[in-house]
Amino acid sequence: MRIKLTNILIVFSILFVILSSALSSFYLIGFSPDFLDYASHYENTRQGLDFIDQRFEPVYYYLVAFFSSVVHLDFNFFVFIILIFSISAKLYAVYSWNYRKLLLFLFLYLNTSYIIYDIVSLRVNLSVSFFILSIYFSLRKKHTPFLIFLLLSIGSHYSSLLLYFVFLLSFNFRNKSKFTLMTLAVLLYFTSYLLLELALTLNINPLLSIYVTEAEKAPDIFSFNNLFISFLFIVLFSFFDKVNENLRVLWLTSFYLFLISNSLSSAPIIYFRYIDPSLLMLIIYIVSVKNCYGFRVRYYFGVIGISIFSIYKVISTLYLNPILNSSSYIV
Repeated sequence: MRIKLTNILIVFSILFVILSSALSSFYLIGFSPDFLDYASHYENTRQGLDFIDQRFEPVYYYLVAFFSSVVHLDFNFFVFIILIFSISAKLYAVYSWNYRKLLLFLFLYLNTSYIIYDIVSLRVNLSVSFFILSIYFSLRKKHTPFLIFLLLSIGSHYSSLLLYFVFLLSFNFRNKSKFTLMTLAVLLYFTSYLLLELALTLNINPLLSIYVTEAEKAPDIFSFNNLFISFLFIVLFSFFDKVNENLRVLWLTSFYLFLISNSLSSAPIIYFRYIDPSLLMLIIYIVSVKNCYGFRVRYYFGVIGISIFSIYKVISTLYLNPILNSSSYIV
């Protein structure tokens, strides 16, 4: 029975990856505010743009150089390949943790509009995909592939450095008391906020000033989204000590990224860069729990809760606050 079920899931997943990637690459990408920037960089690289003359990270640049100058692919086909890889990486991790929840992950992934964020933030998406693979191998004590994907992630977008800091922090604190974990959460929130204010005051990085110029688009930390997700975190935290260590790391990484991103909400570009992987990690955590050890009511509340949120998210994205009509966030 398991062989039959897994075969069905694999075939369905392959079809999902191909169809969703094709739809995004050849239709949705044209509406992305960053489309022209990425397409222009792709064409310039095809014509011989050197690495030192552009501002993108080395892994992304050399991928572009390979597919544009060596393989001679059209830009849309390049995006198609990136999306196939990124979605497949997430599916691989979920399948390995709990193959029975693969369809639930696909449902949540599609309804939370992550496919849209994947094409809007192409480099960040690539970096997060490498990050997911690296922590998957790290939690299975496979250090060589962990290091390889870590370097690929950082080389795709430097913002993943914070992702790894939070992951390593979560890994080291996974067996601490709940009081210690919450104390650390408070420290992370206020430390992140103060560091951002200090960096702005000292003008450490000119890009930060650009990020803050988008402050009118700063998310409300007391919005329905944040309050609902915060309540969901609390519910799932109630059986935190009943799940295995690997799942604790996933929950902590998601929770701490959620707090850090909200502490940086005055710079919306930074906020969105970390809130998306935070919620992605939360979804992976929920679908990866195999045995709730007598806490099924709270677990299924979490599943239903994130499902309701995902439907709300896709409605708000497409109708209330369309991301595809926002200004360019390419950084």
